[in-house]
Amino acid sequence: MKLYADRQDRLIRQIVFDALVAIWVIAWARAGWAVYRHTVAAESGARDLSAGGERLRTQMGNAARAVDGVPLVGGKLKEPFVQAQGAGSSMTNAGHQLGDTIETLGRVLGSLTAGIPIAIALLIWALVRLPYVRRASRARSLTRTPGGMDLLAFDALRSATPRELAGVGDERVDGWRRRDPETIEALARLRLRALGLQLEELP
Repeated sequence: MKLYADRQDRLIRQIVFDALVAIWVIAWARAGWAVYRHTVAAESGARDLSAGGERLRTQMGNAARAVDGVPLVGGKLKEPFVQAQGAGSSMTNAGHQLGDTIETLGRVLGSLTAGIPIAIALLIWALVRLPYVRRASRARSLTRTPGGMDLLAFDALRSATPRELAGVGDERVDGWRRRDPETIEALARLRLRALGLQLEELP
């Protein structure tokens, strides 16, 4: 697989582009993490609510058991404490549910904050870089394949501009058809130059 060009000018552009994409991804990943942390910071209030409910439930339970032993009126005195104990349990459950909701919200907001810009950047990177990788890898492979020079020359005939082809000579098409070695090599070199590959890679 050929990820980068050999020519220095194109290689630098590719490296700079990849570095910018990487910086973009890292920056938005950090932003998403920051959004998550700031969101779940509100979870401390939910934990306080849950802890307060648990304390209320425990204290009211203890009080209910204490007054239950009072002769004659113990059962009536116990009822308000039992109800308060139930309210404490409700507070505890509400605190847990609120904490879970805040945690989920933080994950969603953090993922959206980071995910959308990162996905866009990776899509642009794939559209820009992957076609080059495919073409350059194929060209590199053809230089080492029997008959590959002919295919590279044919690619040059299809993709090069008339001005670029003019440097090969007026009989370039006929030379390619006649399998003239010099014409085929010149066209193949032209195709490699267009991809930023070093001419020395030709056998």
